[in-house]
Amino acid sequence: MIMLHSIDLGNNIIGQIYFRENSVMNSTNEILKEEYRCHFIRGDINLYLRSFDTLPKAIEYFVHLSNAKNENFVWE
Repeated sequence: MIMLHSIDLGNNIIGQIYFRENSVMNSTNEILKEEYRCHFIRGDINLYLRSFDTLPKAIEYFVHLSNAKNENFVWE
């Protein structure tokens, strides 16, 4: 996998988008020629969120998450 894009989401949380070719989606067994995987990164924690078939969709996903932050949410 190749890291393509990094987005600062605040509170020491980074959103990263990784690219992979010819991958299989486990949930649907669909083969993606191009997969853009979204991850939350905080310290040693690397949490996979979901995948998209285009980079703009993956970026839009993180923009949506960033805009929908709830100030009562605390990651500890």
